Amino acid sequence: MPYSFLRTLSDAQWQDLLEITEQAEFPRSTTSQLPIAQWQDFMGEPTILDAILDLIVHHAYTFNQKGEPIRKVHSQMKASAKETRMK
Repeated sequence: MPYSFLRTLSDAQWQDLLEITEQAEFPRSTTSQLPIAQWQDFMGEPTILDAILDLIVHHAYTFNQKGEPIRKVHSQMKASAKETRMK
């Protein structure tokens, strides 16, 4: 699962991540396979996570995509095409 490393962060590491986020200039587009509504359930430290989210999504437009991730669909299409060629 993507972002699983965030579950293991210590309180000090969460604080470090917040400080890095405060200093960063974010691009106009930031993507995540994990819907923002699930970030707090998935990750620990809710107070610091809220601060990080405020910094990241403050000026952002959010789009919630339905269905399978495009990478997964693409890999299934490639596998199907490969099977077809092998026959």
